[in-house]
Amino acid sequence: MLERILGCLVLAGALAACSSDPVTTGSTANPIDEGTTVNGVACDSSIEGQSQCGDGTTMVYCSQGEWWGIDCTTEGAQECIDDGTLVDCVITS
Repeated sequence: MLERILGCLVLAGALAACSSDPVTTGSTANPIDEGTTVNGVACDSSIEGQSQCGDGTTMVYCSQGEWWGIDCTTEGAQECIDDGTLVDCVITS
């Protein structure tokens, strides 16, 4: 069973809507700048606020033309999953 610990869609939407600075508090403090392209997808205004798994343990979201990464393992999770509807950091057991 998967236990969801972080809802990335809510997170990315809140960050895009609330701040010109993607750094905030809590689980999104100090995200890592992953650059303008991740997994062959460029971050631009057409996908602002969307997210994807950057790799097995990093969740990235598009904000202001840059992909910002959150290391799921620092949030107590084991991996990033993308089920086609939701991107999330999860604990698998």
